[in-house]
Amino acid sequence: MIPCPKNRVLLEGAFLGVLMAVIELTGLIVPMLTFLSGIFAPLPLVVAVLRRDLRTGAIALLVAVILCFLVSGASIPALVMILPAGLLGLLLGMLFKNHVSAGASMVFSVLTAAVFTLVALGLVFWITGVNLFVMGPETRQAMEQMVNWYARWGMIEQPLSQEKKQIFDQTVEMIGQLIPANFVIWSMVNAFLTYVLAGRVLSKLKFDVPPLFPFARWQFPWYVVWVMIVGLALMLSGDFLAWPAAGVTGRNVLYVSGFLYSVAGLSVCVFFVVRWNFSRFIRYFLVGISVFYLPLTSVFLIILGVVDSFVNLRHLFCSGGEQPKGGAK
Repeated sequence: MIPCPKNRVLLEGAFLGVLMAVIELTGLIVPMLTFLSGIFAPLPLVVAVLRRDLRTGAIALLVAVILCFLVSGASIPALVMILPAGLLGLLLGMLFKNHVSAGASMVFSVLTAAVFTLVALGLVFWITGVNLFVMGPETRQAMEQMVNWYARWGMIEQPLSQEKKQIFDQTVEMIGQLIPANFVIWSMVNAFLTYVLAGRVLSKLKFDVPPLFPFARWQFPWYVVWVMIVGLALMLSGDFLAWPAAGVTGRNVLYVSGFLYSVAGLSVCVFFVVRWNFSRFIRYFLVGISVFYLPLTSVFLIILGVVDSFVNLRHLFCSGGEQPKGGAK
């Protein structure tokens, strides 16, 4: 911690809080920048905690919250955006300050960000009665317009048959049920990118930052599969025992765990692509095929991630268990 007069600490905290508020309000005013603002917004608090202490970071967060609240006209979306980002910034600052390893920091920050997001959305429902986990009529209308657009261009038959209309209704219902899982995945990706960006920024500022763990070596421990098992059990119990809440919860748990295992499976693929030194043409070809057959690719990556957590495919197919020193190039 850098010693300095108390007034200067308060001034620096206030300045960093204003900077965070400007970033968040930019994302609120320009929807196209919402994702980027969510990644950059925690950075001022990370710097505040590292340069000073947690109290300075808390001051910066308080200033940012007050400023966003006033400028946005007491807008609930602004508070929903800034509170999880601010708490994540304080957490990352403490993790970097205490020299926690990159692997543990990423896992802890990603999981905590998911919890922060769910709590923030829960508070919105408690305060305003607005349930952001439910698909609004505008979203359903937009999906219906998209189907009509496909029909006008001859991509699907018009009018829709009774069977296809039923499939469409089931798809819309499923998308609505998986809104919480999408919020969680969004927050996880956001937290990961924020951690990576914070590490680069802090390195430029001459702070001591633990090195990132190579993506090609990411692997979940075997017991993480219990998350998927619990999700499957909840979904089946909800379907067979007429317990809708359990069914919806199980689907969301399965969706999130499937996403995580697909990332682990992609890590395995990257390892072997680097290990076997595929040509650029082969790499592009594999990417194209994967995108074209995305549903099959997703299932393959999930299975690969689950299997790898039990048998360690990198060690199994490489003599001596050698692993690359970096991720994909």
